[in-house]
Amino acid sequence: MKTLLKLIPFLFFFLFITSPVIAQQNTKKTKTEQSSEKKEKLDKKEKTQKKEKKEKTEKKEKKEKSKGNAYGKDKGDLEGKEFGQARAEEAQKELKDQVEKADKNSKEAKEKIKKAKEKVEDDKKNGRISEEEYQKRKKRIEDAEKKNKNLDEKVSKGKKSTSSKKQ
Repeated sequence: MKTLLKLIPFLFFFLFITSPVIAQQNTKKTKTEQSSEKKEKLDKKEKTQKKEKKEKTEKKEKKEKSKGNAYGKDKGDLEGKEFGQARAEEAQKELKDQVEKADKNSKEAKEKIKKAKEKVEDDKKNGRISEEEYQKRKKRIEDAEKKNKNLDEKVSKGKKSTSSKKQ
């Protein structure tokens, strides 16, 4: 017991002396960790600055490349009035092609509607469909006819506009 009592002051002394040393070692570790964190932050900043700089140069290059309107970029040998007339001709041809395509689609739709009408009427006569189903299909066919009629009107307007511009 006496030996234990003699050891207690020694232990307290040892603890008090070594604890600041241990604390200093811990702070040294945190200082090294802090310096590594600072380095990481600097690296991140540098990377973002490089990215921003790269993006700015790319934007500048794009601006330099894309000067002028889209239709005026590749004029070729044409200038001024000639270019405008050539562009108008191209637009007219494109419009004419679209009108022809719409007209073709309208005619095909008319044929499909006609066949659908015949089929619904035949199914109704032969009792393959109920009255309710007949009414539903008939309504769908009528809706399709209305849409096709609107398309026909637009096509006729397009034909008029392309024919009047030619003259």
